[in-house]
Amino acid sequence: MTQPSRPENPLLDAVCHLIVHTYEAKAGESPTGFHFNKYISLINEQTGGPASPLRLPHMWYRWGDEVSRSQVAAQLRWDHTEPPSARVKWDGAPPEPQDDDPVFQQAKMIVDQLNQRYTGEEHLSELIGKVYEYAPFRFQILFREVRESYLDLKGNLRPIEGIHDAAIRPILTNALDAFPATEFPDFRHKVPPFRLLMNSLIDQEHEGTKLAIETSETFWFAFCYHLRLHEAAHANIKRETLDQWHRRLPFDMEHFDRAFNGLLLEAAGRFAGDVEEPELRILVKQAERQQEEDVAILQDFEEDLKTASKYFQAMRVKRRGKAASAARR
Repeated sequence: MTQPSRPENPLLDAVCHLIVHTYEAKAGESPTGFHFNKYISLINEQTGGPASPLRLPHMWYRWGDEVSRSQVAAQLRWDHTEPPSARVKWDGAPPEPQDDDPVFQQAKMIVDQLNQRYTGEEHLSELIGKVYEYAPFRFQILFREVRESYLDLKGNLRPIEGIHDAAIRPILTNALDAFPATEFPDFRHKVPPFRLLMNSLIDQEHEGTKLAIETSETFWFAFCYHLRLHEAAHANIKRETLDQWHRRLPFDMEHFDRAFNGLLLEAAGRFAGDVEEPELRILVKQAERQQEEDVAILQDFEEDLKTASKYFQAMRVKRRGKAASAARR
């Protein structure tokens, strides 16, 4: 299979190599994907943002600003042998030196400052926060607070009565109230059902935490399929890549709808007695009907497979009979 062509960008190649090489020298290990993406994002922002000579191909996605891997140096390799984090490595000879370029010299100073502060995992959340300071939508910043708050709760082994209502609900409300509905008209209708389910799970306090986290992440990942396509959330991405993302969007949303319906039904099964919120009860009923339709479709498909199997078996028997008859002549 032919590899997609990568545009020549010696300055960007040199900066990518600089990040990996200096991080390894400082930390004794390759940078994580989080570190690499945040470093290159901050360098791009501080050398001009959209007007930066780096011409960085990047988009805002699930974990903040990320490079488009298919458009950066082929020598960069994301090594996933140490999950959950990937390590970014440079395979091959160093790129052409760019020491005479003032932007490269500026990048060296920025990388040195970042390495002094952010190598290792201890200050990673702070590093991600620096990148989110220039996120294109306030909603991203506020929803990150929701995700971070749930991470804090996961690390708390002893449940604290009322903590979800006091700590999570106000942050979630602020985030969803700031959702840029006019900028994402094809996703805005996903917000009210999500709000209903999340508030019901928050009512369950500690018992609803695991499902609330799963629901929150499912919603966020689905939103990010739309986010990366917004003109304010990507730069220097190839037209064919954007077209591919557009083509995938209906399938991505269908997957989200099925996942969200499953979460609705699982949540309804955990609530004591009936679902009290009328609007949520309607959503649960809709999810139940969709599940019944999916089961019916699957059963019809299985019946079609059985019918086809019987047909092909009969054809094989018929062919063997003809072959045996011909052999006797």
